[in-house]
Amino acid sequence: PGLHVLNADAVSVITHFVRPATLERVFLLYPNPYPKARQANQRWYNSPFLNELRRKMRPGARLQLATNLEWYAREAEHALVAEWGFELTQTRELGTADRPRTHFEKKYLARGERCFDLLFTLPVT
Repeated sequence: PGLHVLNADAVSVITHFVRPATLERVFLLYPNPYPKARQANQRWYNSPFLNELRRKMRPGARLQLATNLEWYAREAEHALVAEWGFELTQTRELGTADRPRTHFEKKYLARGERCFDLLFTLPVT
């Protein structure tokens, strides 16, 4: 048990090296939003990989998603709850008092942009 830090392609690592029902916490901080309509299938919450990620998460595990785009936050919330069966546990807007977790977050907050932080839980069945 513990924290393991890797600098690798998450899709490959999770698919090939993570056992089912073992992940307790997943962070998707400022993923590429693929903003064009024709790119919608490439968004994390529309990706077939999310089924694999969900399978690798243990019941009660948490998934944290951050974005500076309100439309992305709302779409993700809908998809993760309605299509993937997650429960929305918390949603909040970050402010200048929050310590940035990524260089993207630091840049967005410094510009006065809104940053959205959503926390989802995989239900215990």
